Amino acid sequence: MSLRSSYFTSKIDLSNLVDLSINSILVAVTTVYVMITYMTIGKTQDIIEQNKKNIKLTSNAQNMSLIHKKLEEFYYPLYDFLKAYVCIKEEKQKNCKEIVKSICINLNVKDFEQRDLASFNKIINHQYLADNKTKGIFNKFTQKLYESASSTDFELIKIHEALIVSLENNIGELNNQLEFLESESDSKNIHVIH
Repeated sequence: MSLRSSYFTSKIDLSNLVDLSINSILVAVTTVYVMITYMTIGKTQDIIEQNKKNIKLTSNAQNMSLIHKKLEEFYYPLYDFLKAYVCIKEEKQKNCKEIVKSICINLNVKDFEQRDLASFNKIINHQYLADNKTKGIFNKFTQKLYESASSTDFELIKIHEALIVSLENNIGELNNQLEFLESESDSKNIHVIH
């Protein structure tokens, strides 16, 4: 029986050795797999962070583009138009301490030159770019301008003044937003992940 028992013992030892070898290989493969997974997760997180930055930069670029469009196609042209063609005169009346305002319109809407009419119509066509308050004041101004461009139309003077103030406020706000977005975009570093 001793031969038999040594046979079984050697077979058991061989079996244990094979099991131990297989287990060692499985541990090594599992360790390599864990390391690869960990590196992949790290890379994935880097890619996700980069995508978030890219989305933010794209959003900033779109917002900057919209602000430029608002300024260039509505706010600046309207402001320039109002400064070029419409002015408010203040006169002190004789025998009176009051200052009387009158509006001076350098043209009559019905007598616009073709170029000026096209420019004004372009401003009207781009009023959708204005904020609601400015758009409302602009519509009142346009309506009143077409109705009567009287030099003593105090309602037109008030609307004109409100429109100028609204435009100046909007232009200032839009320029501040643009400056903020530009500085935010400049401060972001774009790193390409290889």
